[in-house]
Amino acid sequence: MNAMTALTTQAGGNQAESFDRFYVRCYPGMVRFAYVITGAGPHVEELVQDAFASVFPAFCRGDLREPEFYLKRTVVNRCRRWKGSQARRREHEIVTHLDQEPLDGQGGETTFEDSVENRDAVWAALDRLPVKQRTALVLHFYEDLRFEQIEELMREPGGQPLNLVTVRSWVFRGLANLKKEMEK
Repeated sequence: MNAMTALTTQAGGNQAESFDRFYVRCYPGMVRFAYVITGAGPHVEELVQDAFASVFPAFCRGDLREPEFYLKRTVVNRCRRWKGSQARRREHEIVTHLDQEPLDGQGGETTFEDSVENRDAVWAALDRLPVKQRTALVLHFYEDLRFEQIEELMREPGGQPLNLVTVRSWVFRGLANLKKEMEK
C-alpha cells in the first residue's frame, strides 16, 4: 500500500474519494512539472508524493479554495529546497562542457540528432542556473504563467508578497544567464 492509499483510508468518506480523484488527475502533470524544475528524474516522484501528503489534511478539511494551485505551490517550494540542497552538495564538483559543433547550415534544416543535442544543451544550461531563475523561467515559459501567478507560487510560505519587479528580473536575468550558458 502506497503512502497516498494509507492517507486516504484514514480520512474515510467522500473526502478520501475526492482526494483520490484529485491525486489521479494532478499527479502526472505535477511529476512533469517537478522534473522540469529540478531536472532530477529519480527524485521528482518522491517530491511530488511529499507535496500531496502535506496538502492532504487541508484538502480533507476543505480549507483549500484552489487545491491545484496550493499543490503546485507546495511542489515549487519542495523542488526549490531540494534543488538548493543539491547545489550545495555539488559545490566542489567540476563540470565539463562538451564543445558543440555548429549546425551544418544546409538551408536551416536540422537533423533529429541536432535537435536532441540542442535540447540536451538547453536542459544542461537550465540546470546550471540559480534555483529562483530556473523556477521562474519554468513557470513562465513551460507553465505559461503570468508574472502575478509566478509571484504567488514563489512566495515563501508565510512570507511577504514578492515584488513583481523581482519576479520579472528573475525571468529576464534567467534568460540572459541561459543565453550565456548556451554560448559556453
